[in-house]
Amino acid sequence: MKVYDSMGVIKFKIENNIEDYDLIVIPTNRFMSPGNKFTSVIYPLMGYSLLKDYCQANSLGNMSPMDIRITPGFNLNLEVVHVCMPSPSLEELLKTYIRIYELILKESYKKVAFFSFAGLSSYQDEDIYQDIMKLTNK
Repeated sequence: MKVYDSMGVIKFKIENNIEDYDLIVIPTNRFMSPGNKFTSVIYPLMGYSLLKDYCQANSLGNMSPMDIRITPGFNLNLEVVHVCMPSPSLEELLKTYIRIYELILKESYKKVAFFSFAGLSSYQDEDIYQDIMKLTNK
């Protein structure tokens, strides 16, 4: 699936059909509302009103920076990990990546769409990747 902006530029791309994934990891804001290039596409596909109802029914309030929340994907037939952005520091961002990685292993997800958080922070993908590899190889 490819998602384009109004000028025809690709906002993001998922290599396979979205239905082929067990889990999608997306950055979000503290209100879990559409607002960035990921949530503005994924939340409507999920059924945003279903997400809001789920959060209210489960007494899930606003998120704090770097919180992780798992919800059903509703219309997408998968689970979604919402990660509240932005990161206050590179160290916190790396810790959050590691927590997500551990969650994926613990829950035995097989196919995960994981969008980079670097574009929503002041860090570069390559720098974050190198640091994550150092931390996970220990």
